[in-house]
Amino acid sequence: FAFLRLRCITQAGRKVLKIKMETLGHELHQSRLNVSHMLNQLQEEGLISITRGLITIPQLELLR
Repeated sequence: FAFLRLRCITQAGRKVLKIKMETLGHELHQSRLNVSHMLNQLQEEGLISITRGLITIPQLELLR
């Protein structure tokens, strides 16, 4: 998630992304399917929350 850190003013805390899986995949040079699998794994670990069109990261610093 280095691309997030590069685009954030603060490097810690809560972040909310309004982004399509396809767009995120393009940013990460991954397929939409791979991005979906990665995000679902992070959600299962309690590191993010995914709702339709939004990805909420309660504590960005935990994704390091």
